[in-house]
Amino acid sequence: MSGLLPVALDLRRLRIAAIGAGPRIERRVKLLQEAGAVDLRRFAGLPDLADLAGVQLVFVADIEAGAAKAFAERMRAAGALVNVEDVTEACDFQSAGVVRRGDLTLGIWTNARVPMLARVLKDFLERLLPADFGRVVDTLARQRDRIRSSGATTLPLEAAATRAVGRLDAPDFRIPLN
Repeated sequence: MSGLLPVALDLRRLRIAAIGAGPRIERRVKLLQEAGAVDLRRFAGLPDLADLAGVQLVFVADIEAGAAKAFAERMRAAGALVNVEDVTEACDFQSAGVVRRGDLTLGIWTNARVPMLARVLKDFLERLLPADFGRVVDTLARQRDRIRSSGATTLPLEAAATRAVGRLDAPDFRIPLN
């Protein structure tokens, strides 16, 4: 059984550090930037803790595991949540495989057991969901706002969402407008 609780963090409100030099930390930095990180500090190697004062979320990759674990313990003691890529026992959280379509964000985890499965599922979902599928969220959100302002039940939205998802495998996929 997993001890994980998937959550979505508003990265615009957090002070974040990305630590390491290599392709894995570069992927993390790109993910953080795409998610809207504003206060993102980058360090090629392990910085002094004083340089990380106030940091709340730390990503470490491409650093030797023993040094990364010791650093993670110090950051955790300073109050930060830490992720050390590929060193599960040093992680307070795991980063998901992410698929974005506008305001629709899907996260895929395997509790760090089979990361390549999460990556394959991410690739599959990216192919399955049209690039403009975020318009479904926009359309349904407008309908939800109209329905809620009228005081009616939002139950019809479930049917519209079900139709939108059901049309994904149709060769002529169209976003429902009603």
